[in-house]
Amino acid sequence: MCFSTIITMTMNQWSCLNFLNTTIVRNNKKIDLLCTPEEFKIWMTNEAQLNDAVTIQFSYLQSWIDSLNMLKEITNYRTELAEKLAAFMNGVISKEMLKERIETDLQQAAFILHFFKNKKIIVPTETHFEGFKSVILLHLYGLIETNDIEKLCHCANPDCILVFINKTGKRKWCSMKICGNRHKVERFSKKSTSKKQGDDIHKT
Repeated sequence: MCFSTIITMTMNQWSCLNFLNTTIVRNNKKIDLLCTPEEFKIWMTNEAQLNDAVTIQFSYLQSWIDSLNMLKEITNYRTELAEKLAAFMNGVISKEMLKERIETDLQQAAFILHFFKNKKIIVPTETHFEGFKSVILLHLYGLIETNDIEKLCHCANPDCILVFINKTGKRKWCSMKICGNRHKVERFSKKSTSKKQGDDIHKT
């Protein structure tokens, strides 16, 4: 399964979650989808297609993206973001505490308003890593503001580390193609094996 396909299958409406979900587990091995600056650029290109706001916000970062030659700062921040959300999802911190942490992180940030199609879009003035970080934090705050954060779930596959918004309360898998179909195949295989063993017992 190619990089772009996996990225597309794990996309949510919030860039903060999509950024977090760039680490996956396949065959019990953790795989980083952002190993090179080129892969990060592909991710940013895909992400910019989410909606007008993301397109505009990321367009201000284009020079930084084009000149990027290392990812350590970015992947370290992804780990920090994962820890923040895990603390909330595990009940270690409340939604209010998470909001306070976001507000603290954004204290030094500056923003401008960009009007597009009569819509107000908040854009960080920083045009490098700090600007990217601010965009992710804005989306995380949006996740709280819309209360979608209360619907965050882990995939039903215990080996999977992806998170998603369970809007209906019925969704189990991060993606049917990544985990859902695999579970069905494994369940069918177990049933077939059990049936074969039963048939063999009856024959003897």
